[in-house]
Amino acid sequence: MTEKSAEEVREDLGVPPATKPRIKTDEEIKQLVVDVVGGRVFCDYMVPEGNNNSMSMVFMPLALMSREDGEKLIEEEASMLYEYLEKAGPRSVNGYPGFFSFQVLNRADHDYFVDEMVKYLDMHAEFLKNENNDTPDDPGPDGVRSQ
Repeated sequence: MTEKSAEEVREDLGVPPATKPRIKTDEEIKQLVVDVVGGRVFCDYMVPEGNNNSMSMVFMPLALMSREDGEKLIEEEASMLYEYLEKAGPRSVNGYPGFFSFQVLNRADHDYFVDEMVKYLDMHAEFLKNENNDTPDDPGPDGVRSQ
């Protein structure tokens, strides 16, 4: 089965392609992937769909920004909001962290992020699969290596 890239999935869904260039470097996005998987980052997609009020309570600047700033986010093709959990405020809202700041991936960066996330998760799954396969050099259940 052939995996589709994030860009191909967006095309299938009728979402227009990114028109703005990537802003983040490959290294920054790969580090973000590692940090998201490691549970160090909270992303907008972690708030259930249809819970838009919670989105502005989690990322408080959304509720406080001017109309012009909101339009600028749209113009810049903001596609994913995120922030490091270490920057969360002292209280939570409906079980979600509350942030006084957030970072943004534009659509092109987000596509790359999704593609790298899939690669990372596939690599992790393959590692675990190989780790669970018994080989002659692996110790058995009693801790003794087979001969």
